[in-house]
Amino acid sequence: EDGISAVRNLASSEDRKVQVQSAAALRDISSNQDFKLSFAEKGGIKTAIELSSLPDIDLKIIAFGITRQLSIPMQLKITLVDSGIVSIMADCVTRAEHEDILYQCASSIANMAEHAQNKVALVHMGVVNCLVSLCKHDSVQVKQEAARAFSLLSSAPENNSGVFDKKVLPSIIDLLQCQEEETGRDSAATISNVATSPETKALVGSLGGILPLVLLLASPYESCVK
Repeated sequence: EDGISAVRNLASSEDRKVQVQSAAALRDISSNQDFKLSFAEKGGIKTAIELSSLPDIDLKIIAFGITRQLSIPMQLKITLVDSGIVSIMADCVTRAEHEDILYQCASSIANMAEHAQNKVALVHMGVVNCLVSLCKHDSVQVKQEAARAFSLLSSAPENNSGVFDKKVLPSIIDLLQCQEEETGRDSAATISNVATSPETKALVGSLGGILPLVLLLASPYESCVK
């Protein structure tokens, strides 16, 4: 039995201390660039799903940390979307669980959305509503990852019809007013991506999106001004 499989088995232990320590070891393995693919091939994604489904908050945090790490390689992004982990993340976001979990979920969604084949699939899985919920959180990091996810999802033309409507756009307009460079840049990119029709442009204006965009022109960050 190889080392990864042995640690995976320990992560199923009935001894909580052993379980948490083993899960943390798996998270460390998943964060190693040299082991990400082999870890996934040896059941890493399955383990993340199993741990994330448990009620223990510490194990959930570790599980979604593993998910975030495995969502980085381009080779695993589609596999993750197909694994069922997205629905588990959506449930956690809906229940507004621990800030660390919300960050891991937001970052994982954004990472998975980097693959062109996932952009429409993720929208069909309901991640837009998740992102709207994440935008309401006080965490700067959570908002930043939500803005990145919105920007990536909106870059698919198929998602620009009926997705970014009057229920979604207010959250993106709120993100425009954040002080962080990445959040402002990515939320402005989202508006640029979706405001391609006269109707959407008018909707952005009616929802108060013009002033935040104008104010971004005075931003000290060149990426926001562009």
